[in-house]
Amino acid sequence: MKKPFITIEGQYQLLLSRGLIIQNAEEAKEYLLCNNYYNVVNGHGHFLISTPNHYLPGSDFLEIVAIHQFDSQFKNILFRAIIKIENMFVSVLSHMYSEAYQTEQNPYLNPANYSPSRMHSILSFQTDLRTIIRKYSSSTINNPVRHYVRTYGHVPLWVLSNYMTFGQTATLFGLATSSVRNSTSKCLNIIISKNLELQYVSMIAISPKDYDRIIGNMRDIRNLLAYDNMLYGYRCKGSFPYIPAIHQRLGILPRDSRLTVYDVFVVARLFMSNEHYTKMDDQVHELASTLHSSLHTIDSSVILGSLGFPNDYTA
Repeated sequence: MKKPFITIEGQYQLLLSRGLIIQNAEEAKEYLLCNNYYNVVNGHGHFLISTPNHYLPGSDFLEIVAIHQFDSQFKNILFRAIIKIENMFVSVLSHMYSEAYQTEQNPYLNPANYSPSRMHSILSFQTDLRTIIRKYSSSTINNPVRHYVRTYGHVPLWVLSNYMTFGQTATLFGLATSSVRNSTSKCLNIIISKNLELQYVSMIAISPKDYDRIIGNMRDIRNLLAYDNMLYGYRCKGSFPYIPAIHQRLGILPRDSRLTVYDVFVVARLFMSNEHYTKMDDQVHELASTLHSSLHTIDSSVILGSLGFPNDYTA
């Protein structure tokens, strides 16, 4: 059966019939028009639903707006953080990979420069890289790939990596030889230890397999954020590794699962300076505080809890 189209007036009347208080009809209608009923009401209003098709007593449209705006602003903060993580990881990996094969042109197209156990995946990945090179080298608009192909006859990885997706970068790391994976992990561990202001004796020692999980989870949630998909109740495919330097101080135990959006937020700390992370944490606390003061039907911990944040986060 085809879903019937509902006008803005119809959407407004539907919300009223379900017991939602709307203090300013015109402002509510404009908000629905500019932000999409499905995204605003279906995506965020479910927190205020008591029974099917009816809201909790006293529920106000402005509460749905507050939840929607918190969600949008939190996503922007998290997305910017993950972009920084992606840029750092791409830069370190491309440098370490290029250093390992510095006498070769386009070493990433040589199957011998990967772990030999996954040849089918390697050949498929190399096809993707050739497609990128072909696309940009044949472009009528000048770009770094086109420049390097025409000037030098090859494209260094540190140039090509700017045109690779986060998923392709993660694939490169996963398929690389043990030597490249280890050197990349070691370099990242040094950077992270400095970010956490750790002494040499307590330096971070995250393994390549742990980085596979970290980067894989970051990639997945980055893709959700890029398409503005819902984060409520999201669970990562694999638990983040337990890292005492960041988890102990938050009271997170080794036996605890680490699969939520909050866990993504916590692990992002590894890739940021103390100043940068503190600024981001302050921004999220401010958003959470604003949300808390904007709700009266439910507590803000219901929304934050759906993202995995602890109950006392706004305290």
